[in-house]
Amino acid sequence: MKLITLNKLQETKIRLAYFAWKDIMQLSKLPHSCLLEYVWDSTKDEMCVLFNQAGESFQEIVDAFRACEFTLYPKMSMGFDAHTKFLIINLWSWMFRVLSNTQQSEVGFVPLFFNAVDLAHEYQHYNYLRKSNILGASETELDDFSKQHRGKMEEIALKKQINILKRYKNVAPPEISIITFKVTSWKNDGKCTIKPKEYRLLMKGLIDRFVQQYENAIDLVKKDTSGSKYTEESDKKDAKINKEISMALNLPIDVNLDEAHYKRVAHYFCPRDSNSR
Repeated sequence: MKLITLNKLQETKIRLAYFAWKDIMQLSKLPHSCLLEYVWDSTKDEMCVLFNQAGESFQEIVDAFRACEFTLYPKMSMGFDAHTKFLIINLWSWMFRVLSNTQQSEVGFVPLFFNAVDLAHEYQHYNYLRKSNILGASETELDDFSKQHRGKMEEIALKKQINILKRYKNVAPPEISIITFKVTSWKNDGKCTIKPKEYRLLMKGLIDRFVQQYENAIDLVKKDTSGSKYTEESDKKDAKINKEISMALNLPIDVNLDEAHYKRVAHYFCPRDSNSR
């Protein structure tokens, strides 16, 4: 079998996953904050290229959100808090995913288009809320607004994801290499024992499967305009994804705990003094 060696970014992601599991608030302080900064900067650079290939502006998204909060709350991959105006990102599913054509006990480093379409989805939510002049409103006001508009918001966001994927499909490479692994043991410094493997994924088939998923989701929100069924299905899907990641990382989490149990650590895309709203 071919010997697989992880690069610096991949090694850093694994260490970051471990320290976040121990105490995610560590990521706001040195030296762990440097790990988060390195992973974000590396992802941001590649994401900019990917958005440009799909005819979209990544800078618009950065300018809109400017800051995010990372969490390990398993019933979420990504979301937008209209009250705090923060983008919320599950750190694990941002970095890893269990891929359907690999062994279920293994986790792979996420292809960036996963993140790109999720960001585009939340950006559509941001724009809808901004145009409705509801950003920063009270939780009660936002709940009332969501009951009336959630279905429409989700339909718009899902259609945007489909459009981006279809455009990216025209320029995507025929296949990509994905490194997968399963952690068998950890050390306190975040280093671990793994046996990485390499898989080749056909991009166009993968994109087609995602397009179909989003089209099915649109059918769901059209049938249930409140968006409650879509939200319920999304929560179940995200919980399953993060449970699989937890098992592959050998870092247990409880998917039944409510969101209040999981802390969030803020990360600013730009210096704080230039981000006043």
